[in-house]
Amino acid sequence: MVGRSLARPKNPADTLAFICAEDAFDLGGRLGEISASTLVVGGDRDGAYRTETFRRTADGIPNSHLIIYPHTTHIGVVKRSVPDVVTFLAD
Repeated sequence: MVGRSLARPKNPADTLAFICAEDAFDLGGRLGEISASTLVVGGDRDGAYRTETFRRTADGIPNSHLIIYPHTTHIGVVKRSVPDVVTFLAD
């Protein structure tokens, strides 16, 4: 089951290495170069990223749209955002 494997990786050290690499990779100074309309989604209870990170990302991208879901975790955003992503892509 894919959902279970995402929530409980076989080797937690792999997940930690991924998170550390992701956090060290900062392209914040280049966000203004993004020319495609962009949707940034996040949850205010995300354990991996702070709400400020979502806001800073959206603020740095021209023609971006931000949705912060209240009372929503990292995985909750994946479950909850599908209708908004579909609407965004259809527009």
